[in-house]
Amino acid sequence: MEKAIEYRQANLVECDYCDFTVPNPTGDINEPVSMYINIPCPVCGANLLTYEDFAQSEIFRKKVNFMNKWFSWLTIFTKRRKETIVKIHEGVHVKEVEPTHFQYFTVIGVFDTEKARLGWRIVGMWGSASKGQGNRVGPWFDKSKIDECNALVDELEATYGLPVKIDTIVSHFSQ
Repeated sequence: MEKAIEYRQANLVECDYCDFTVPNPTGDINEPVSMYINIPCPVCGANLLTYEDFAQSEIFRKKVNFMNKWFSWLTIFTKRRKETIVKIHEGVHVKEVEPTHFQYFTVIGVFDTEKARLGWRIVGMWGSASKGQGNRVGPWFDKSKIDECNALVDELEATYGLPVKIDTIVSHFSQ
């Protein structure tokens, strides 16, 4: 199941005064950082991590873990996600990125639970396919109609080009 809040931490610690960083090899927010409290930066000598910054990031991390533990089941109802950029030390500033364009189309196999049948759907991808950042578009195709499904993808790409505005594709199928 997807997490309610995806949180990737590129660096364990970043110096506030120079470009020194300690990379996070896993990107996991649960990597320990307490060993950097009151340690001087090897480049400029500034404090890498104050106790106050550590405490603030721990509160945020625990809230994210709590939300993911108890509310990840809600992700079954979501179609797309907004990306949020958060810098703990500078306070929480949220930048929401609303996808506006499909970057490419892909065809996926689907199972229609109401009619217990296999088939195909076109998905317009606006982000990462591995994270499911896309929306189904167009009709459902029977499993024997893969060629028709692929032909529709080719037609969409030839007619509108890529990237294409999501609203344009929605309008195409609303006609």
